[in-house]
Amino acid sequence: MTVFGTGTGGYLVLGLATLSEYNEIVTTENGPGKFLFDPGTGTPIPMVIEAYHGDIEGKVLTIAPDGAFVFPAGDTTNYVNWPEYGSDFQLCANVGGALGDISWMDAGEPPIITIQSAFDQFAPYDDATLIVPTTGDPIVRVQGGLAIARRQDELGNNQVFIDAGIDDVFTDAAMANAATAEHEYLEALYPVTNPANSSNFDEGVVIDWWNETDPSPADGAGMGIPWNMLPHPSGGTFHTQGLILNEGMSAEQARTNIATIMGYFYPRAFAALNLIDVVRVENINPSEVQLTIAPNPVSHQVMLTSAAETPMRNIRIFDMNGRLVRSYEGIDADNYFINRGTLAAGTYIITTEFDEGLATHKVIFK
Repeated sequence: MTVFGTGTGGYLVLGLATLSEYNEIVTTENGPGKFLFDPGTGTPIPMVIEAYHGDIEGKVLTIAPDGAFVFPAGDTTNYVNWPEYGSDFQLCANVGGALGDISWMDAGEPPIITIQSAFDQFAPYDDATLIVPTTGDPIVRVQGGLAIARRQDELGNNQVFIDAGIDDVFTDAAMANAATAEHEYLEALYPVTNPANSSNFDEGVVIDWWNETDPSPADGAGMGIPWNMLPHPSGGTFHTQGLILNEGMSAEQARTNIATIMGYFYPRAFAALNLIDVVRVENINPSEVQLTIAPNPVSHQVMLTSAAETPMRNIRIFDMNGRLVRSYEGIDADNYFINRGTLAAGTYIITTEFDEGLATHKVIFK
């Protein structure tokens, strides 16, 4: 069983991976007691109380005993759902979230994979106070991907990834990005180091896209008005506000980022879940499968051809910084055309996956 969360979901799955008992919530270390507050009596009380909010595994029916914590007396706040099922899982993956407190992490807990921008303005990358970008309000001190990976390394919780000896283009890119972020490479941490956009905003890990002319929900505040016409409370429209942190918004951009995330995730998931004995794909000489790529250099279109008995399975194109820019999955053919489209001029790496292994070519787009 695996838990995988993005953004706010990243906070949730990291809590699932590390919280083992209720008392950890009220005895934090970074910073101390941060989930306690003083209601004006001089005696701090927890922000989370099991009698109101439920137990951490959700196995106990919880009915608020009075009107505190804005819950009406008698309000049901947790329904029991399959309490006989275990809550243990074998892998946690976090994209863009952070951990409530580093003290929650203990030896023997699940391995954690994190993909996060090293310059993330929403969730701190190391150990810092979370700030609301739009207002500048400080919220709470949390620990992000770098702090998590370092603690996992200390505890030995990510040893399964190290033992797997994963050596591929995604790992190479993660190593290069760690150098750009000016820290050591830590297994199972993929730092995203994209430059800020034209408004000088770090966009985090962009995986969203939308159709600006689609109608907003007819039963909501938008009453069906298209997103590029619906006024946003902060100014402009919902579409223009969305572009502030997704400047080049497109399905292609989002899918490319998702492919990078999953390319880094898949072999580590195979290792953590013990799905196969060997997670590394063997590199082969293109001549072994009679692979040719022509023309090269490329103007508009390139054709990949292999022997009929060794069909291509998947094709991926990477730029020289190791970023995945195109992905073609499930080809199962001995010839395949790729249109250049919007790819800028320059040198790229094309990896072609066969049953026999992975063949690599350099190509130049003129």
